[in-house]
Amino acid sequence: MSTGHMEGDLQPLYLLLTDCYIYLLRKGAAEKPYTVEDAVSYNELDYLSVGLDQQTVTLVCTNRRRKFLLDTADGSLTVWFLSVLKSAMVQGCREPPYPVVLTDATMEKLALNKFVSQECHCEVSEVSIQLYSLVHWEDPMDMTMSPQGETPTSGVPSSTKEGTLQYRSGTTYLGKELWKSCYVVLRNGILYLYAERTDVTPLQSVTMGGEHCGGCRRSNNTERPHAFQVILTERPPLVLSANNEQDMAEWMQLLCQSVSKGVIPQGVAPTPCIPCCLVVTDKKLLTCHQDCQTSFFRSLGSAEICDVTAVSLEPGKEYCVIIKPQVF
Repeated sequence: MSTGHMEGDLQPLYLLLTDCYIYLLRKGAAEKPYTVEDAVSYNELDYLSVGLDQQTVTLVCTNRRRKFLLDTADGSLTVWFLSVLKSAMVQGCREPPYPVVLTDATMEKLALNKFVSQECHCEVSEVSIQLYSLVHWEDPMDMTMSPQGETPTSGVPSSTKEGTLQYRSGTTYLGKELWKSCYVVLRNGILYLYAERTDVTPLQSVTMGGEHCGGCRRSNNTERPHAFQVILTERPPLVLSANNEQDMAEWMQLLCQSVSKGVIPQGVAPTPCIPCCLVVTDKKLLTCHQDCQTSFFRSLGSAEICDVTAVSLEPGKEYCVIIKPQVF
């Protein structure tokens, strides 16, 4: 299985089931092929929650602070895992009653319906979701460079962006937020903050795909309506504010994509496949990232169903190509 798929930070995960424990394993080094990340006793399991379209399973312990979200990205794998787990508990140390398996995914459905209604500009009651799946998306923006290194095709968004934003520099002794203007540049997976556009030395830089950055999300605990956070693992988050909702959404989308792709060295072609969620409605195809803590969705790309002219499949390959005419 894996973790972090829906947030774009996919990490392979191996599960080992014994008569008493579920071991969560990561790939190790040659002398130690696997490392134990955690161990969950069958007796501490309270219930299991199956995510949307059976793409995930969450192990919830009686100590609510111990929750483990596992990405299967495959409904048949989810069903098989639940069956094997039940068999292991029956034959092992767990006495009845056994953990309940919840399959309604109510909160996820509500959050997804709200996101789709915003993206499709319709009422929540009009949303019709046909499919939700964890996939790898080959971002078309990475395929638009010509062999001669020409600029990307017109109309296709770029992974580089710059512009003026506000950043939260601190608070007064009365708790009032202090905001300052800055010039922000996103290039090659690194976010630079300059006091002025003409400055050479940045006030701060963040490697979006590195270990010190945990992603990007909207900020709801600030007085600014269009604020968002760049989450830092060893420091307080960097809080930025745009002038309007559209500019904020564009910054967040590109920052999330940069986190997903990791660091892109100068002169090296980026890895085009992004782990993400695919949502198919009766009107649109949507790729997005989902914050597993808040169920907040961030759009990565979309296409109208009516614009799809063909779907190409290759025998023996676990992918398909959805063909949409390019607009010049």
